[in-house]
Amino acid sequence: MKTTVLIPAYCPDEKLLRFAEELSENGCTVLVVNDGSPAEYSMIFERLGCTVLSYTENRGKGHALKTGLRWLQENMEGPYITVTADADGQHKTEDVLKVRDEAAAHPGALVLGCRDFSGEDVPARSRIGNRLTAKVFRLFAGTALSDTQTGLRAWDDMLNGILLNIGGDRYEYEMNVLLECAQLKIPFREVRIQTVYEDNNSCSHFRALRDSLRIAGQLLTFASSSLACFVIDWLLFTVLTLLGANIAAANITARLVSASCNYTINQNTVFRNSGSPLRYAALAAAVLACNTAMLYLLTQGLHMNVLLAKIITEIVLFAVSYTAQKHFVFTSERNVMKKRFLYIPDALLIGAVTAYTLLDAFVIPKQYASVQAPGTAQQEQETAAVDLIEDEISVPAVTDTSYTDKNISVSVETYRYLDTTVYVADVEISDIRYLQSVFAEDSYGRNITDTVSSMAESSSAVLAVNGDYYGAREKGYVLRNGVLYRSSSSGAEDLVIHADGSFSIIDEDEVSAEELLESGALQVYSFGPALIIDSEIAVDADDEVGHAMSSNQRTAVCEISPLHYLFVVSDGRTDESEGLSLLEFAEFLSGLDVKTAYNLDGGGSSTMVFMGKVINNPTTNGNRIKERSVSDSVCIIS
Repeated sequence: MKTTVLIPAYCPDEKLLRFAEELSENGCTVLVVNDGSPAEYSMIFERLGCTVLSYTENRGKGHALKTGLRWLQENMEGPYITVTADADGQHKTEDVLKVRDEAAAHPGALVLGCRDFSGEDVPARSRIGNRLTAKVFRLFAGTALSDTQTGLRAWDDMLNGILLNIGGDRYEYEMNVLLECAQLKIPFREVRIQTVYEDNNSCSHFRALRDSLRIAGQLLTFASSSLACFVIDWLLFTVLTLLGANIAAANITARLVSASCNYTINQNTVFRNSGSPLRYAALAAAVLACNTAMLYLLTQGLHMNVLLAKIITEIVLFAVSYTAQKHFVFTSERNVMKKRFLYIPDALLIGAVTAYTLLDAFVIPKQYASVQAPGTAQQEQETAAVDLIEDEISVPAVTDTSYTDKNISVSVETYRYLDTTVYVADVEISDIRYLQSVFAEDSYGRNITDTVSSMAESSSAVLAVNGDYYGAREKGYVLRNGVLYRSSSSGAEDLVIHADGSFSIIDEDEVSAEELLESGALQVYSFGPALIIDSEIAVDADDEVGHAMSSNQRTAVCEISPLHYLFVVSDGRTDESEGLSLLEFAEFLSGLDVKTAYNLDGGGSSTMVFMGKVINNPTTNGNRIKERSVSDSVCIIS
């Protein structure tokens, strides 16, 4: 069968002359495309003695290959074999003949001349790059190839029309060809060839990252499809419930419509394969079951916040769903049977790695330091202070809304402000050491959380509110009870409680945590912003946007004077309490004549506990009143 060797060339040297001569001597027709090489290379092309197609501007390897293919379609009569080879000396004549013979023996197949990258003479960047792209290609294209970057390829003329219509003008064209052929189920044939690197492959282009991103493009399209259908699901569910449909009926209807849209989009845009509606329905049912089970495990078993659990669940099952749809839904029956076990480990590995990464970041507890409970630390303070406290111990007077002993006075009052319930605890103490920070599980670390009521109980606190939830962030000062735990700056506006009981507001970019510790600071909370400074409102309407402006729960600690404080928590996100913006919250506090007020973690974290009882209505979404587990709390401890 006739054979044409198509060689794109840019700035070639003498090696191309020898290569073309050898190919001609072995009965091959040579077609060279001069991809806009500078004029000084014209002598090389003139000496070739074969057909040369030229243009003046360098347009890339993909453009050169398609220029040659277009010339073949217009000037060659079939049947014939086309072989593409590089002009840099990496391909040998005997290997060209090997891939030609393989293509002639397997019409309709794409033959790849694959190199062996295990040799010691193979440059590290080539070995790593090819292994990386091969693994990524197998994962997303569903086909295992040992060399995705080879330029030595062969096929019969029946494939020329397909290859001409594939996009890409530069090096990405070769990867696009592999992806398109995999999508169209065109069979691949691999032929082992010599691995040749001239001058340590100095002229080669390391394309592992770019090729990997190109391969992953289908995954991005799949993600867009999933996001679009999530929006459809959510909007339809919202409309149906507003029209009076019950939640179950609205959810089922929305899920059926969004699933149908998802199947249609994936069929026509992502995988471009008719697929199997029955297998898709089975997969959707399985994913829904796994979704429910995983949510239950994270929320009930690990006590994770439901919104965070939902995000983790969806990301993990997204990876599994993509792999399953790729290899079991949108593929042929033959491929399903052939590959039914091949990609199960991949799917499980993707899910396991993703799950572990997210769990490690958000769930798995990591204790950095063990912290003594404030009650124990109080007993180990300076002798004079301990004697003072012990001398003043008395039997407290307690009611449903107040607590009084010789050292602590707490009274709780409930207000209504802008359709929102606000709880204000007026606190006076005789010594700053009665105000303590409490860590969840008496430990400083990541993903270590507990409810405010549990922390209040463990420390025998009269009053407790949630702290700044330091564990949800990697930066921001953490200085508690006179001990510095984290000194990395987040640039936030912090509240400092000093040894004399006074409050001040500092900028982390202007003073270090070590300087604060050295100055005698006992507590530093990093959340913010400051609501009131020097009796003046310090926020405005532009400090929040959107949903947060009108429907948040809030927590604040305020100073009226040293050792005289207000602990304030407002409800929100319920029919009974609309919630307050930062400005509205500050305006309310301003009416209580506070000197300094600081905003702590809010939303579902906002909690106030008095004498062991949660007195506000903590909620994440308004549907269920329940405490959220947090990293820390601010307590008044008797």
